Amino acid sequence: MGRPVSAEMMGSRQSLWRAVLLLGLAALAWRITAVGVAGRAVGTLDTVGEAAARQALDWYPGQAAALYRLGVGSLRRDGGAAERLLAAAYLHNPTDQRALVMLAGIALGRGESGRADALVEQAGVLRPVDPWVQQDLGRYWLERGQPQRAFQHWALALEANPRLSSALFATFRQLLKEPAMHDAFASLTRAPPPWWNTFFTDTAKRAETVESVRQLYRMRRESTEVPLTYPERQAYFERLLRDGLIEEAYLAWANSLNAEQRQRLGPLFNGGFEGSLTGLGFDWQVGKVDRAEIAPAHAEGDDRQALRLRFRLLREPFDQLAQPLFLSAGAYAVAGSFRSRDLMSEGGFRWVVRCRAPAQTLLGESARIFGAEPWTPFRFEIEVPGDCLYQEIRLVSADASGLDKTLTDGELWFDDMSIRRIDGLSPEARASIEGLRAEEQAAEKKPGGH
Repeated sequence: MGRPVSAEMMGSRQSLWRAVLLLGLAALAWRITAVGVAGRAVGTLDTVGEAAARQALDWYPGQAAALYRLGVGSLRRDGGAAERLLAAAYLHNPTDQRALVMLAGIALGRGESGRADALVEQAGVLRPVDPWVQQDLGRYWLERGQPQRAFQHWALALEANPRLSSALFATFRQLLKEPAMHDAFASLTRAPPPWWNTFFTDTAKRAETVESVRQLYRMRRESTEVPLTYPERQAYFERLLRDGLIEEAYLAWANSLNAEQRQRLGPLFNGGFEGSLTGLGFDWQVGKVDRAEIAPAHAEGDDRQALRLRFRLLREPFDQLAQPLFLSAGAYAVAGSFRSRDLMSEGGFRWVVRCRAPAQTLLGESARIFGAEPWTPFRFEIEVPGDCLYQEIRLVSADASGLDKTLTDGELWFDDMSIRRIDGLSPEARASIEGLRAEEQAAEKKPGGH
């Protein structure tokens, strides 16, 4: 006999049915699903109806597809007749699992759970890699109050046919709202299946509320067997940022750092470039760009690492190096040093700091950085207004000519970068920032401005 359904599971059965509706189940969900499976397989017989099936049986009484078609058609009229026809269909074609699936539904409706389970298990043995069968078996075990077993079949369905992911992932998100399903999801997060990262990323983008994403993330953090992956962390941080939960995103990122990485925490993370650039959370982020390599390296004659940007005849403006910031309101000084090697650049570069939310506001930028063989310090000031939720520092091409096409070649290095609070902007810095904002606003008003 099947395992008895717990009181908690019985109490949540009604809400579980609402979730399963996404997969086509209603009051007679299991039977309707089986009819759908039959429709996919019977083909021509289904288009001409029961009359054609009876005609086929007149010519050949053992025609399994015709017996199955009549059995499906008899479900609502005569359950006993339907059962006899379906049993005959399986007898004449024991390799076709559809009749077993239907018979299991009939047995379950009669309360014969043990027999229904045995029939479903036999159907799974007949078609272990059929995605449609595995999807239906998952539905069956969910109705039986065994969601962990349901997920095992759904995992097989997704592995066999990834195109099922859209419908199944939507159902998973609905099931996640049910307390009775939490143990099943916890089991998944302890040993995530191959499709887990895709599901988590999809959920981070599509979930109606962030709470579902938080819940999955907490479950994964509690897993000691398989640590959180880069796609999971990044999808989680991006969802928090999208919802304006900047402080929560920053704390989640900071708590994910190891002991060595925490030593590089500050208003600007990893400003000495001693660690790798992970691109995760509030770390340095490097965009994809042809003809440029960006990575920490050892400069000649120096044991410490610095950031090297190596250009190979780059013919487009550069803006692929940035770091999100989480600065409170106030004035700050941004400082660092740079050097070059055989650098050729028409306009040079600038470090630009902007507010990212709620508005894209210029907070300050450095003087133009041209080629300089030895290490050369630079410094500029910024001011963060009280309504600025989070910011970004970005290295960009400083195109003095205003041309869309530039040419950059050679190496540019940066080191010892930092951001520290100061009492207030100097008069020169304030005037410079106000002037830059005015120029930017005027450029945006021109045709084609951006």
